[in-house]
Amino acid sequence: MKVGWLSVFGLATAIALTFIFIIVIQQQLPQQGFLQYPINMTLVSIDEDVGQEVSATLWGQRQLDLIVLAFVLFATATCCRVMLRVEERENA
Repeated sequence: MKVGWLSVFGLATAIALTFIFIIVIQQQLPQQGFLQYPINMTLVSIDEDVGQEVSATLWGQRQLDLIVLAFVLFATATCCRVMLRVEERENA
């Protein structure tokens, strides 16, 4: 009977990952401050002029919006080019 080394490697990797998963689950993980209340970190001052603060925050994050928009436009142009390309037929 021939041993498939890829199967043996896959089985060993699965067993190792299972043991690592069990060890990680048994350890108490730190909460990293997610359960602290009240949360003092806010992006917008909620005392007064909330609309102006939100507007300033959104305009401050405009570069991320432009990157996403450029990606969407590139994907759209690529899809249109693929749909409208002329396919050559082989004369057999």
